[in-house]
Amino acid sequence: MSRLTLKQANTIIEKALAKAREMKIKPLGVVVLDDSGNIVSAQREDGASMFRLDVAKGKAWGAVAMGASSKALANRAKGNPNFFMT
Repeated sequence: MSRLTLKQANTIIEKALAKAREMKIKPLGVVVLDDSGNIVSAQREDGASMFRLDVAKGKAWGAVAMGASSKALANRAKGNPNFFMT
C-alpha cells in the first residue's frame, strides 16, 4: 500500500476547504490521517470554533478505524440509529 504524503494530505485539505466555501459552510477544520490513525495534516480556518479540529479528528479517526468514509458511516447510521450508540 502506498503511503499518504504530506503533499497529498494538504491537497485533500485544500479541496475540502474549497468545497466548503462553495457550499457556504461555516469555517471548519479538516484533519487527514494515515492508515494507522496518525495525523498527517490538519488545518483550521479563520473563524472556526475551538472544537472544529477535535470534531474533524474524531470523524477521521472513526473512518480509519471502521475502514469506511465518514459519509459512508453517516449513511449506515441513517438506516440504523443504534449504529452510534455506546
